[in-house]
Amino acid sequence: MEPQQQAVEDGEGAVKERTALEVDFKRALAEAARAFQAAKKALDEVEQSRDAFDQELQAAADRKAKFERIQSQMVAPLAEGSLEEAQKSDTIESLVGMLGGLGLEQSIMIAIPPSFRKAPDARGSFDTMVVAQLREELARRIAAAAEELERAVPTKASRVAAVEEASAEVGAAKAKQVGKAQELRDTQATREDTEAELLTKAATLRELQREEKRHRRELQSIEARLGTFREGVLATYASLCHRSRPAPEAALQADPEEAPVAIDTA
Repeated sequence: MEPQQQAVEDGEGAVKERTALEVDFKRALAEAARAFQAAKKALDEVEQSRDAFDQELQAAADRKAKFERIQSQMVAPLAEGSLEEAQKSDTIESLVGMLGGLGLEQSIMIAIPPSFRKAPDARGSFDTMVVAQLREELARRIAAAAEELERAVPTKASRVAAVEEASAEVGAAKAKQVGKAQELRDTQATREDTEAELLTKAATLRELQREEKRHRRELQSIEARLGTFREGVLATYASLCHRSRPAPEAALQADPEEAPVAIDTA
């Protein structure tokens, strides 16, 4: 029983050790999960920042394209007088509608239709000034939008790099989390195997304990019978073995026929 008892105690110690190790791996997995969530949150933030900046750049690019389209498709043909009258009227109407949200001076907005309706050679100095000023304003805004896009190139690159770096951190955090999860599963499997071995050892120990009790009862019964034998039969035998034979009589009583006869003289 002693080796089996020691095996059970060793098994219990191994289970405790594996359980403690499992707790450590659970804690490590929780930390890895928190790190992954933090990395993912950081990635979401830099992606939102990049997307917001991209939207700003797209708005600037759209403004630049709009100004260029107004300049090339409307203002230039109207200024050069290359449009037919019907097409000219539609173009002027569209031009005024598109210029409405640009914040131009009201006096210029009012002067644009009559100035562009006139042929180039019929325009006076004021009309010429209005056309030139509109073209200059559009050119200025196109240049400003182009400069804004140019200045944004380094910022855009840094935002993209930040997203790539955050994505790499998320990947590393996820890989670490997966690794910790696998380690936990392996530890749990080992702990379960150790517990199964302990149950087997404990069952063997219990069987040995039952067997020991049975042998102990048998021993007690044998000892009781042996005690009875010692106190009874063996003791009687021993007393008989050590009993001495009786000594013979010193003199045998004489035969009456040989005894002398006393004579009465009275």
